[in-house]
Amino acid sequence: MHAARPFEVLLLVDFSDLSLRTAGYVARLADAVSMRLTLLHVRDGAEPVRAAQQRLARFVPEADRTCDCERLVAAGEPLEVLEHYAAREPVDLVLMPASTSSAFGSLRPANPSRRLEVLERLRVPLWTIGPPTDADRLERPIRNVACWLDLTSRSHPQLSFAAEYARAVNAQLHLLAEVPEPTVPVIRDETIPLAPAAAAEWLLSTAAPALRSPQVWVAEEGSSEQRRKLLRDCAADVLFVPHTERPLLEWFGARPRWFSEPDCPVVMVPSSPRQQRWHLTSRSTVLPRSEVVLPPRRRAGSPQGVSAGTPGA
Repeated sequence: MHAARPFEVLLLVDFSDLSLRTAGYVARLADAVSMRLTLLHVRDGAEPVRAAQQRLARFVPEADRTCDCERLVAAGEPLEVLEHYAAREPVDLVLMPASTSSAFGSLRPANPSRRLEVLERLRVPLWTIGPPTDADRLERPIRNVACWLDLTSRSHPQLSFAAEYARAVNAQLHLLAEVPEPTVPVIRDETIPLAPAAAAEWLLSTAAPALRSPQVWVAEEGSSEQRRKLLRDCAADVLFVPHTERPLLEWFGARPRWFSEPDCPVVMVPSSPRQQRWHLTSRSTVLPRSEVVLPPRRRAGSPQGVSAGTPGA
């Protein structure tokens, strides 16, 4: 039996507007599942340590009331800091909004490839938002969880995370797909459905037979507009996608500006995640926060240049 532990969430902070918007999502998630939050700010060489600590201590103070929260300020090359932290502390989900700020040093969240680099290095799901995602939407309860499935793929690691997430927050799960382009390899593979009705049947019978009443949405061979329409039709509050070449090129790379156009958060799941699921514990099944005793944070070592924030400073 899996040992229960809090859901470990790491929020990368650059003090941008998108970082502030992310606070609404954190509050809703903390209301739904037992979690522990770490706010990590990687300062550049010109930013004084004390000033960075004080600024981080004032950042989203409500986080201290909604979950167990720790604030850390680090110096160094951002990817190395993240890898060092993840090697010594459990990380289940990285929150990395698409920021236009340069405060995160050379690791600019505005660059999609940087987010993919974090995903590849840490091998844990990565949550992100773009400018079209408004704060009000992030502060609403999550009702609809969408999961994109590539009909030409043999592996769907994002599906187990999306299904577990939907169950934990008591949301409807939606399976999204599009009929693939009829290339020669696709036509030769008789297991790949080439019509919307066949694709819907495949999703229910092959990809998700054990899931609880998912809704299925299939688009004709597509365009980015058709994909956006699927999200609107199912009223998606969050979208799970796989970290594989074809879907990421379609959703985030091949169409100009598409990476920043979804108006809901996106969770990218690595092709070989460190763990196959999160083991989320719903708040409805645990003790009130005041009665929960959390295991101590492991501090076998600290990332180079890391110091704790100073709440109340």
